[in-house]
Amino acid sequence: MKNTLVISLSQSASQSARIACHLVTHTAARKGNSTVARDHVLFFAIARNERWIRVLNVTDVFFEDVVIGQTWRSPSKMVTDQDLRTFTELSGDRLELHVDDQAASRSRFGRRIAQGLLGTVIASGLRDVAGKPKVLLGLSVSVKFKKPIFVGDSIYLEEELIEKRTSKPKEGVVVYNRRLINQNGEVLQEGQVAHLVARRDG
Repeated sequence: MKNTLVISLSQSASQSARIACHLVTHTAARKGNSTVARDHVLFFAIARNERWIRVLNVTDVFFEDVVIGQTWRSPSKMVTDQDLRTFTELSGDRLELHVDDQAASRSRFGRRIAQGLLGTVIASGLRDVAGKPKVLLGLSVSVKFKKPIFVGDSIYLEEELIEKRTSKPKEGVVVYNRRLINQNGEVLQEGQVAHLVARRDG
């Protein structure tokens, strides 16, 4: 079995705040804020909130394999002018701030901005990182628009598991806090999302 583990830490993290991570196979265990997914990877330690763990090449993650407090960070996506134009046509949202350079230049933002819901849709596409349970069905999304998204921004998604509950014998519900962040570390959107996911023992 091949596993690849990628760890990203704040450069300001001290040596004592580093994360210990171990690859394991054919094991299942939980302790505190750590979890072992059978035949997969041990996510271990929470250190001063300066940790992001991303796991690649790991499949078949289920409801039972994730724990409250676990976090994920997606790859980045650059927002293009074509993204904005395509979403404008699909949504019919032709507010001047989105489509008129001249009018937008006189706004508080000084240039065109992307629709807030375009950011929310992009976040939905960024959610599927390895190490998370596969989504069977989206249940709800709540979001606050904190800052504008501009063409050329490189944005990524950070999520933290805050709730999990059983639903049916084969399904469970997971709830994440999510933040959409740009290349400058500014939080553009934040909110919560609930997904229906598969249970291992279902």
